[in-house]
Formats: sequence, C-alpha cells, structure tokens
Amino acid sequence: MTNHLHLIVSAAAGHNLVSTVRDFKKFTSKALLWLINEIPEARREWMLNNFNNEANRTKRGAEYILWKEGYHAR
Repeated sequence: MTNHLHLIVSAAAGHNLVSTVRDFKKFTSKALLWLINEIPEARREWMLNNFNNEANRTKRGAEYILWKEGYHAR
C-alpha cells in the first residue's frame, strides 16, 4: 500500500522514542512537501489539497498535515 508506512524503530539509551518519532515525522513532512512542490507530479494539487484539508479539519495550526497524530508503539 502506498498510503501508510510501517517502521521498526528504537531509541538509543538516553534518547526518547517519542522525540525520535516526532523528529522523523517533522523532517519527512518538510522533505515530502518540498519534493511535491519541486518535482512535476500529476497529483500535486490533489495531494496538497488533501494535506490542507487535514490541517483545516484538525485545526493544528499548520498549512499542511501529512502524518496522523500519534503513533501505535508495540
């Protein structure tokens, strides 16, 4: 499936897994938005519109939201 991602992640001693996941999501969101805007893509407007709708729906103060809030640690 192309609409989600599974990761096996751990944090080194002295590091917080919550912070690691947060930083991963922040970095990848910025990188993906940059790529969407820079590389010609037929679905560009559709993707940006969906990401913008999610930001408006959740009212988290961002223009675009790519990741769902939280994660399911096991």
